[in-house]
Amino acid sequence: MADEVLPPRPPPPPTGQVYNIPSLHTQVGVFVEPLPPPEVLKQYNEAFPGCAERIVKMAEDQAHHRQSLERAVIESNVASQKSGMRYGFILCGLALIGGLALLALDKSAAGYTVLLADLTSFAGATIYLRWTQQQERESKLALFQQPATTPSQPQKPLP
Repeated sequence: MADEVLPPRPPPPPTGQVYNIPSLHTQVGVFVEPLPPPEVLKQYNEAFPGCAERIVKMAEDQAHHRQSLERAVIESNVASQKSGMRYGFILCGLALIGGLALLALDKSAAGYTVLLADLTSFAGATIYLRWTQQQERESKLALFQQPATTPSQPQKPLP
């Protein structure tokens, strides 16, 4: 490498001279909706006959798939909430029976404590659940009530 001789550098250009430098311009299109605009579908169909129908069918299949997943999640959540309510009812009932049994055995302080703790925890859990559901509804409603954003405006993140 020490024996390599580099060619001499060309002289710097005169001041004020304009150079024509080739450049590459790229245009990128992004579709936010499930289907491209009709003009693009038409171009796809011209390039490959039947392609537009296939794209529409693919979007329909994806929508059906998404809806079936959402349905499964909702059904699972409902089943989970029902079983939670059942188990909560059973535990609350057992605690009430235990408190009443303690009262019947003349253990009044322990019986009243168990009854009070049971009713307080049940009421607290119910109030907290209602409050969180109300907060969730209000946040979702606020998302629907805010004006539509343009690309120059940043969007608010979802809670």
